[in-house]
Amino acid sequence: MRRPPVTDAVVAAAPSGEIVFWGRGAQQTFGYSATEIVGKPLSTIVKLPRLRNGGTFRVDATRKSGESFRAGVVVEPWSRDGDALMSVVIRDESRWSLFADFVDIVSQYTSFAAAAPRVAEAIGRALGFDAVAMWIADEPKPRRTVWWSADGAPMRESGLVERVRRGGERMVNEEAMAIPVLDRATVVYVIELFCADGEFSAAVTDELARIAASAGHFVSRERMSVALRVSEERYRRLFNESVAAVCAASPRGVITAANPTFTQMFGLDDAHEVRLETLLADRAEWKRIAREVERRHPVAHREVQGLRTDQTPFWMLLSVTPLVDGRDSLLITAIDIDAAHTFAEAHELSIGGVFELGEGNVVRASDGLYRMFGIVPQSRPLTLRHFQTANQLLLADMPRGDSRGIGNFFR
Repeated sequence: MRRPPVTDAVVAAAPSGEIVFWGRGAQQTFGYSATEIVGKPLSTIVKLPRLRNGGTFRVDATRKSGESFRAGVVVEPWSRDGDALMSVVIRDESRWSLFADFVDIVSQYTSFAAAAPRVAEAIGRALGFDAVAMWIADEPKPRRTVWWSADGAPMRESGLVERVRRGGERMVNEEAMAIPVLDRATVVYVIELFCADGEFSAAVTDELARIAASAGHFVSRERMSVALRVSEERYRRLFNESVAAVCAASPRGVITAANPTFTQMFGLDDAHEVRLETLLADRAEWKRIAREVERRHPVAHREVQGLRTDQTPFWMLLSVTPLVDGRDSLLITAIDIDAAHTFAEAHELSIGGVFELGEGNVVRASDGLYRMFGIVPQSRPLTLRHFQTANQLLLADMPRGDSRGIGNFFR
């Protein structure tokens, strides 16, 4: 036998305190039937400091069994057929620990999807629903991932999920309620709840709204965490595989991390905790750079002389950028000018350099490019067709006005 949904206790009392109306929620909360309690004083169940003027109170209440519990009480005066009455709404706060339970459950998991089965069961049992389903809603078609029922009933659908997904708002029909879980205005999950009598009190709805809002925050944090991890992994991969020498350093110029290119450039076994000034032929140069960076002025492509561990000097382009990461770190990139020139010369001879395409014509090309395809430079416009030999170029992939290295178009 399932426990009925939790509802607020609604009672009407005369100004004298005599109970004149006893709602179903009151019977569920206190255990008295209407015939047992109507006509008795309100103080039988709850003692209020005042009644006539109404108000909001938090006091102790007592069930028929003698059990005491903390209750929130709202009293409002009203009249019926000229008779003054007091409306008394009593909420059993001891039974509204579901939100705390929900927070406790999801905190044990790294994703809401993993926590969803336990969340569905906790909601169903605490609020007395026949069944609870969880749907993933941010896919081309909503997909149910969880089905919990109090008595092992077979799965069914309310027909509300798609409507909630499209509208982003709670929907109710004669047997079910569907509530969206939102991540920045996008419906990511839908909680579908079934109740045989179709009654969903304001208290139950409020509690579910709190849970859905908290679930949305949890999903948002979860996705941000995943995105951050992916971003960090991509940054680390770019950091390690960068052609340029890259390192991070403290504001004092002590290296905290470096990619392989950096250690190779300076001939270091390990760059960690190496002072940047020791890698420059003129140590005073680092002090000048540091003063500029302290004023939040990035240093870009400054030509300085580096010093390898074997004391061999070389020229490099140095860039220093302050990072706003809570630690005032510095990001340093260095390009070996001599190596870059050597690479450019080799590239010119082997690959053929670069060309520029404009309006379907080759408007600029290196000598190496002409030599590669055996074409004599001419004053008249040349098209890519002049360079097509043995179908080596993928002309169909070449948009007009583009400029690329020709190596991108070999099969």
